[in-house]
Amino acid sequence: MNSENLLSKLACGLLGIGVILSSGCAHNPHRQPMHIIDLQNFKVDCRNREQQINMLQQMLTSDDDRLLARLGVYFQPWHSITDPETYVNRASIGSKRTDWLIRQYLLQLRDC
Repeated sequence: MNSENLLSKLACGLLGIGVILSSGCAHNPHRQPMHIIDLQNFKVDCRNREQQINMLQQMLTSDDDRLLARLGVYFQPWHSITDPETYVNRASIGSKRTDWLIRQYLLQLRDC
């Protein structure tokens, strides 16, 4: 009887975590970088140096953002077929490719 109670609590906890991760409630929308394709085509403009630095710094992701992106890629593999843009964007955030590109642009802006 005690093991059934423990199993029930564990199942409810895992279900709650799954709902939070899949609904996007745990994700901070203000830290969302621009789409990887747009980021790859970003042009550095020295005339708008300060605005671009602020924008790029705000797009840097946190460890939690990268973890959630990796979990989304792992637990929702069907997005590679049903929503490939979201899948590619999550994969690039999870692999730190997005942050690497942002830091490259910040280095270019530093030399303006």
